[in-house]
Amino acid sequence: MRISHFRNSSWFGLLLLVGACGGGNFSGDAGDGAVPDASTVDGAVPDASTVDGGRVDTGSPDAAPDGSLDDGSIADTGLVDSGPRLCASDAECMDLGVAPCEVPVCGTDGLCTPGPGPDGVACDADSNACTMDDRCIAGACVAGAAPDCDDGLTCTDDACTSTGPGTYECTHTGSATGGCFIDGACVAAGASAPDGCSTCDPTSEPVGYTPVIDDTPCNADSNGCSVDDHCVSGACVPGPAAACDDGLSCTADTCTSSGANTYSCEMAVASTSCAIAGACYADTTTNPSNACEICKPAASRTAWSSSTGPCNDGNRCTTGDTCSGGVCGGTPLLDAAEPNNSRIQARPLGALFARISGNRRALAGLTGYPTFDQDWFTFQDIGSSRVLATPGAHVQAGFSQLYEVCVSVNFAGVRSSCGAGSRGGAGRCCATGSSPTAVVIPDPTAPSSLTAYVQVRLVGVASCTDTYTLTYGDFP
Repeated sequence: MRISHFRNSSWFGLLLLVGACGGGNFSGDAGDGAVPDASTVDGAVPDASTVDGGRVDTGSPDAAPDGSLDDGSIADTGLVDSGPRLCASDAECMDLGVAPCEVPVCGTDGLCTPGPGPDGVACDADSNACTMDDRCIAGACVAGAAPDCDDGLTCTDDACTSTGPGTYECTHTGSATGGCFIDGACVAAGASAPDGCSTCDPTSEPVGYTPVIDDTPCNADSNGCSVDDHCVSGACVPGPAAACDDGLSCTADTCTSSGANTYSCEMAVASTSCAIAGACYADTTTNPSNACEICKPAASRTAWSSSTGPCNDGNRCTTGDTCSGGVCGGTPLLDAAEPNNSRIQARPLGALFARISGNRRALAGLTGYPTFDQDWFTFQDIGSSRVLATPGAHVQAGFSQLYEVCVSVNFAGVRSSCGAGSRGGAGRCCATGSSPTAVVIPDPTAPSSLTAYVQVRLVGVASCTDTYTLTYGDFP
């Protein structure tokens, strides 16, 4: 047996001693002088524990291909390192297995042993990428600092997760305090989402909004033309469209938003129509309530426009009715004596002679129309030195209307009295009734001939069909 790589001189001396005890013959057989193999030394191969910690071959040498023994190297003979190894320098320990951050060295006791490696060499202290920059310090691998996973937000719990050798991932989860973590930012507890349909409730949902009660009013689209927007399952849903349909065929109806919850309806009327009081009218259509108004889109599409031309104002006491400014009106239907509305305009009736046949005359078909109308007349009552004039007037109403009739004379300072049924004096006498008579009886000193004025005024309601007859002349 060939033993190689023995470095312990004591073990070598022991072998020599064993050989001497066998007759000093180290031949292949005992006593022939050969070096004994394992079977010739106490019948067993000494193990490493019995040879001062040295290394020995623990198996038979392999035969070389040519049948000779090999060189006895560890690689060839299958020798293993079963204990401390003798050394004289660090170089002889390079194949010693050592831990990270250690290097094989030849110790002061002449044995190979692990020694501390250089500081600062990168290593892996804990197979955790969340400790960064692990380094060797005094022969030990020391874990580095944790990566900075702090996102600076008070509403998140930050953590590092190792994802492989040298790689990691920072995770940020919402916490139950400090608000809600939403879209990368912290939202204060109780704050509402922009649409108002959810709020931040970190105790219920730390990383999102919590829906409010369904049907809570909200603003879905900032469009006032969608009314009654409301919340459904945390989302703001637009309500129905505003009711801007006026139901008219001549209008185009649209809604214009004036705010999130306000709007106005616009009803554009067709260019050939009018939309008035909830109804459509074609161009030139007459207002059913006013014959002097028509639909005139060029002037207005939402109101009646004035028209011109003949009309009927419904008043039989007017004539020549025409439209003006949207109003139908005509000229009052006057009696033949008009205009005689004042003393200056008094209608002359001629002269009569006192106390002779035909000294009274009648004028029929007169009216007290229009309202506040006054009829004035004048005549001459001619008397003589023996017969004094006594001018008077009588009114006979056609429909029992009340009239006032007054007679006056133009002689200044005349003294007079009034006839039966009339009142007054000083040259003026009046009477009122449906058949009144007023007579002036001058003093004998008055001139024999007098100019008389008659004034007739309707006391009741005026009508062009209520006529009266005036009888005037001398009433002795």
